[in-house]
Amino acid sequence: MTRAISDKQLRARVKLFGNILGDILREQAGERVFAAVEALRKGYIGLRKQDNPRKRRRLARLIEALDPDTLMHVVRAFSIYFSLVNIAEEAYQHRLRKRQIHSGGPLWTGSFDATLREFHEQHTTPEQLQYLLDRLAYIPVITAHPTESKRRTVMEALRRIFVTSEKLNDTQLGHEARDEITSELATQIQILYKTNEVRSTRPEVRDEIKNGLFYFRTSLFGAVPDTYRNMERALARIYGAQSDIRVPSFLRFGSWIGGDRDGNPNVKPHTTEMAVRLQTREVLREYLARITELSHHLTHSSLLCQPSVAFLASLKRDENTFPETFAERPERFAQEPYRRKLYIMRHRLACNLRAVDARLENQEPVDSAHAYRDEDELAADLYLIRDSLISHGDQKIADADVKDLIRLVETFGFYLMNLDVRQESTRHTEAVAEILRETLDIDYLALDESARLQRLGELVAH
Repeated sequence: MTRAISDKQLRARVKLFGNILGDILREQAGERVFAAVEALRKGYIGLRKQDNPRKRRRLARLIEALDPDTLMHVVRAFSIYFSLVNIAEEAYQHRLRKRQIHSGGPLWTGSFDATLREFHEQHTTPEQLQYLLDRLAYIPVITAHPTESKRRTVMEALRRIFVTSEKLNDTQLGHEARDEITSELATQIQILYKTNEVRSTRPEVRDEIKNGLFYFRTSLFGAVPDTYRNMERALARIYGAQSDIRVPSFLRFGSWIGGDRDGNPNVKPHTTEMAVRLQTREVLREYLARITELSHHLTHSSLLCQPSVAFLASLKRDENTFPETFAERPERFAQEPYRRKLYIMRHRLACNLRAVDARLENQEPVDSAHAYRDEDELAADLYLIRDSLISHGDQKIADADVKDLIRLVETFGFYLMNLDVRQESTRHTEAVAEILRETLDIDYLALDESARLQRLGELVAH
């Protein structure tokens, strides 16, 4: 019964999208385009149910008879329609999974829940599971594959449509509110209809890099902490809340956008430098935003709690090392130690960000001495805050936004993704030959493959 209701909701959402798009076609492209789209849509639906060669030929002749302008609108209409159907189906699958989660039963194959239940049924002990988790690595790779031709503008428009359409799932909506949301959807779909689906010019490598970063900003920075929390909840559910199993930060991300010198002749050494710096800038901006948010939340008063000795010692060192943070207002947050610490952390991250911005503009950084040397220093400060909160009974607070930020820092560091540098093998051979000729007087190019491998093996071993 539940699945039937869900299927009905899916069909209703697809119908709503189709009706909105149909109204837009009538209004913006005219009845001729709308009639052609409807004839083709209904015709091919009929063919899918039962093939009819005569009907198929008639539909083919209809397409051939369309003038170029009408054909363009027909193609755009179907392209947008299928994108809207994808949105409806993704939302439907999302709702099904949420329903499974709320039911409290076993979840879908491949979920943390199902996988951990398999381990538990196979009598995998907590110690054995911890051993496996400590060696776990999951590394998705962001690519700029030529089959992914959607513009970032189009992806953002589709995301807005998805988010807006999800508002219609609220069962408390009145007729007026539902009509407003439907009107907002119509506006967004009309904008999409009038937006170029493909770029008018070939994207530059910088565009490809920014497209890759788009996913982090819009979803991954939020999804990564959620992923760890979902796994921790599944562990508590299956192995018991009191188990000592710890979920390490096993996620890492990779990319070859800006490093693929073999596949893209426009990728030069300076392109790779730019890619690394754009990645760093993206993750630093996220950390800065989250540190600022934390400073609004961790408003603990030193009159009402006692931070740890290690935390207070760290804060004192920071005050002496970075006095410029409170140069204009030395007593700011004097009784709010966590806010004071977070403001210093924000100052240091801002220095990191300014240094990256300067490098992107081919300039030398001016105040990089105050910046964090690496992500380990930032993580150490966050762990100090977390442990101090726990020490005075604020475990729940420590396990909220502070823990999420720790997860991000351990996952993304200051580099966001590992960047693969790919080079055509001849260039590597030439570089190795030059190095060996200049340093060891070895004629590498004169050696056969077997001798090269033997020589390289000896050199690597030593």
